[in-house]
Amino acid sequence: MLLKERLFIMSSEMIKKTDNNSVKNMHIILIEATSIKINKLYFKPLMDFAESLEISLTEDTSKNKNKKKLMNETISKIKTLSNEDIMKIIKKLEIQIPVKKKNMHNILIEATCKKIKTLYKKPLMDLAESLEISLTEYTSKNKNKEKLINETISKIKTLSNEDIMKIIKKKKLEILIPVKKLLELKIDIDYLISLDICLTLDKFLSENALDNKFNETCDLVNENNSIKSKNCHPEKIQGLYILTISKNDNDYIIKLGSFAESQGMYNRIISFGGGNYNTGSATNKWFQQFVKKAMKEGYTSKFTYYNKHQDKIKIKNLDDEEIEIIPYVVRSLETELFKKYNFTNNNISPIFGSNCL
Repeated sequence: MLLKERLFIMSSEMIKKTDNNSVKNMHIILIEATSIKINKLYFKPLMDFAESLEISLTEDTSKNKNKKKLMNETISKIKTLSNEDIMKIIKKLEIQIPVKKKNMHNILIEATCKKIKTLYKKPLMDLAESLEISLTEYTSKNKNKEKLINETISKIKTLSNEDIMKIIKKKKLEILIPVKKLLELKIDIDYLISLDICLTLDKFLSENALDNKFNETCDLVNENNSIKSKNCHPEKIQGLYILTISKNDNDYIIKLGSFAESQGMYNRIISFGGGNYNTGSATNKWFQQFVKKAMKEGYTSKFTYYNKHQDKIKIKNLDDEEIEIIPYVVRSLETELFKKYNFTNNNISPIFGSNCL
């Protein structure tokens, strides 16, 4: 059996097994893929295809005269078909289904629905109204809140990934998109970046007047299947870091964090290497996996960091002897850094460390 035929059978079986909401989601994805293909057809194959859908061609016999009109009519007809019937067309036209978009759609839906269920009545009604949901039966306080939540979620599920992101940003929904899910579902980094989920480093630093603080960098490389830095200088000082992946001269923030006086940035990077072993933390493993994946997809990666010079203070120990220590002050600064990031990025946390607020 040819690979194309196996993929078609697998896709058809997947459609049969999905619930009603998943069928709606899949319908959007299939329509998008089919529409892209239709828009690329030459006039003669377009007419043949339209005729197979029982579309009248009387107005469209003059070459290219009404091609745009015929395209729109053909796409409109496709939208009325079931997923199973669209899959037959996909096989005929040799269309590739964008699995990455379906997987990302599931991630966005899950994150958005989780947030919608926590909204109070007023922000919930504001969101529903922006989705053009009639509010006539929802005016009594909390009377039909559960019904409104379900209707709002159903409407969100019919939107494209791009439109969901517009709603999230416009309404500042404070969603969490965990890196674990992105890795499990093998989301393409380019597609993730295209959705404008990750804030750029330049925008974050400039809008928060942090340019003069975050002015040190450590570039990352994949050496012997481990992410390391070869230009990071050992220095015992505490501070804050911003991890980015970069392509086409744009740095996209994926993680924020801090390092202790005993570590410095140099040893903090080394500690991430624990992700290559069973003893490593989950975050360290995700760091290793994500940065390697990004590098395979043509990105570079680096840490941009701020060394926080802290004066010693005097305290009394348990024997009431006066001693000097350097207090660990960056934990509160790290929380502040996250808050600034979320405010600048419309309440969307970094894909790493979204639980650090």
